[in-house]
Amino acid sequence: MFDRFRTDTSRWVRNGAFEILGPFLHTLGKDLVLPETLQLYTNIPQLTHSVVDAEVNFFCAFNFPAVALALGPERWNELVDCFNTLARDPKFPVRRTLASSLHTVARIIGPELTERDLVPVANSLLKDLDEVKTPLLKNLGKFLLTLSPVSRQSYLQVMAMITLY
Repeated sequence: MFDRFRTDTSRWVRNGAFEILGPFLHTLGKDLVLPETLQLYTNIPQLTHSVVDAEVNFFCAFNFPAVALALGPERWNELVDCFNTLARDPKFPVRRTLASSLHTVARIIGPELTERDLVPVANSLLKDLDEVKTPLLKNLGKFLLTLSPVSRQSYLQVMAMITLY
């Protein structure tokens, strides 16, 4: 059914299909999400505007924690490129949504993957617009709790450089 909806001639139908793909994957759970189906989700940020509206990226970012939870840290390598692309999205609501849930994704994937993949994104988002960095700052304590004690200690320098206007 999804294949039929994602290739429908109606832009509204295609948008709707991709908007609900994240919740659908979460409902399926890790063992039932085939790599090909997951790839449809992780390719959302690369879809052209002739296929879907740019707002579909917002839904991808909004549902990212649910998809990460459904797949677990074992399948993080299938999600990380999508995550990084969303973190660089030109529309700030997409980046803000990701910043708001960074601590949740970190808790799901664990300290090692967080330190390798999420800390660089967090550092970048902390230099972003106030609309993007404020939600990250609100949950920075929760994010730091997911790091190893050594990494948490080194983050003090980053925190000292943060300024809000």
